[in-house]
Amino acid sequence: MNDSSERGYQIRPGLTEGLILAVLSLPKPEKVKLISRLVEDPEARGILGQLLVGILASSGSSNQEQRPSGALVQRNPARTPILTSREHGEQERQKYISGLQHTGIVITRQDGIWATTSSGIRVGLAFATERRLNRWFLGLKEDEVLKGMRGRGACAVLLCQPQSGPILDFVLPAEEIRTLVNALSKSQGQLKFNVTRTGNHYQLLRRGQEPLDITEYLGKADILKA
Repeated sequence: MNDSSERGYQIRPGLTEGLILAVLSLPKPEKVKLISRLVEDPEARGILGQLLVGILASSGSSNQEQRPSGALVQRNPARTPILTSREHGEQERQKYISGLQHTGIVITRQDGIWATTSSGIRVGLAFATERRLNRWFLGLKEDEVLKGMRGRGACAVLLCQPQSGPILDFVLPAEEIRTLVNALSKSQGQLKFNVTRTGNHYQLLRRGQEPLDITEYLGKADILKA
């Protein structure tokens, strides 16, 4: 049959991967021109069907494609988006709240960090990763804690993510927060919750006092039913 285009593309039975790749690499106008000429040629219609099948196969979801030489080329895999510290904390807070709902405990989000229980107690959801071995540095705005204390009360959930393993959730009740407000370090308007781990015990550092053992509050989500 005749030439398929002014650029001299020859279409023959038994299409190869190389031809498919060549067509895919053409500029859009040239692709359209080539396919239009193929459609006009009765002899090429069957071959065109093979070509389209090949194009669809080569555009599939496989992470590898075959070069004419037989060499495998790895396509770029989909990348997992990298979260900022703020986004990471927001994600973990939402996971925690969703997990509570599955156990029948409902707290209502007020903003990114704060929520309320059904009885109106404010819940501060602080989050930190283990950037130093066996240490977590968390913070809550002091004025928000005091606001809760002037109302129904304020409790805190310390979400501590270890370097490996599930997240740790220490639920400090309102009465414990009342005793801690003046014992915690403060910086830039925040109360600082410095959590340390020694063996299987977790402690909260206090100014001028012995550390408070908070191991008993690990996983105590029932406190939030109040």
